[in-house]
Order: sequence, then structure tokens, then C-alpha cells
Amino acid sequence: MTSATPEQKARGLEELAARCEQAAGPDRKLDLEIARLQGVTVWQRNDEDTGNYETTHWHYTDKIDDALTLVPDEFNRPAAVHFQRSRNFGCCAVVWTNSEFNRSVRGDAKTMALALCAAALRTKKDHPHE
Repeated sequence: MTSATPEQKARGLEELAARCEQAAGPDRKLDLEIARLQGVTVWQRNDEDTGNYETTHWHYTDKIDDALTLVPDEFNRPAAVHFQRSRNFGCCAVVWTNSEFNRSVRGDAKTMALALCAAALRTKKDHPHE
């Protein structure tokens, strides 16, 4: 099996960000896909005890604190993440990617957590070293 090229990874991150922006609300399937990207999935036994399934304890698309863990450490500092109301989408999250606060990555979605997920995933796309 071959690993994804940087271009494929960037395209995958952008596709996930776009899906976050299009989501109507919290989405556990999106949470699982983001968790796979982060390497934080777990296997659990199903209730019938007939097999295992992959899941995550993270609720990126529902909880702002969980979504904030997606922002690369170098940008996860006071005043680097900004929320506001968006006329078109409901919520907007902006991650400032430099100390002068003149470069940013944005996500627009129905909820703050979804908007932050989109912005954080785009930050990872634009800053792949993190």
C-alpha cells in the first residue's frame, strides 16, 4: 500500500473541511473521519458481542473544545482563533496563521464547532509540517 502524496493529503483535508461546512449539525461519521486523520480512533466491541467497530471519543463537530485540538499548536494561542456570526452560514471561525494577524484561514458553517473544524483542517492543509 502506498502512502498519500502531499497533494492527495491536502485535497483530502480540503474535502473534509468542505463537508464540515456543508453539515447540518454534529456528525459522528465526520468525527470518525477526522479522528482517523488524527490517529485517535479506538475499536470497541458491539452490544451483541459479535464483532468490533471503529469509533472515537472525540466530538469534533459538536464540541468547540474538541474542535480546538485540531488547530496546530503553533496557531493555538490566545487571540489566534476568532469566532463571529456569518450572514451566509450562521458561524465563522478564523485561525490567524501569523503573529501580525494579517494572514488567516476561515471556515463557515452552521455551528461554531463545525466552522472551527473547517478552519483547522484548512490550516493543516496549508501548514502540512504540523
